[in-house]
Amino acid sequence: MLASTLTGCQIAGDIFKGGMWIGAIGVFIVVAIIWWLVSKMGGGNNTPS
Repeated sequence: MLASTLTGCQIAGDIFKGGMWIGAIGVFIVVAIIWWLVSKMGGGNNTPS
């Protein structure tokens, strides 16, 4: 029982290490999309097109 608990914690730790980078990249992408949308709506009409 104890061995399976330790293995589960180790797997959870590995997922967290990988998930930290995936989460950081995901947050960066979401912020970039929001910034792009805001610039298109707000600042997009002052550029000649």
